Amino acid sequence: MNAAAAGFLSDDTYLVPSADGIVIAYAALDGKPIKMIRAVGPIASSLLVRGNALVFGTGVPSAFGGSKSGLGLSVWTLDGEAPRL
Repeated sequence: MNAAAAGFLSDDTYLVPSADGIVIAYAALDGKPIKMIRAVGPIASSLLVRGNALVFGTGVPSAFGGSKSGLGLSVWTLDGEAPRL
């Protein structure tokens, strides 16, 4: 896993994005993985947490060697409920 941006600490969870489209959530207390999220494309932005929602941009523009697929905004939750922004 190649980190795409700095990790993000949200309450007791540390989130780490990767350039290959994966975000891993770790328990801040002991560092154990809690959840792995596989995005539709490479993560091309920093992470934002608001409410219970994790938001990030995906895809790399073709001008920078990327492709047209996987471009967009992703919204996920770690608790399995609908996002509350």
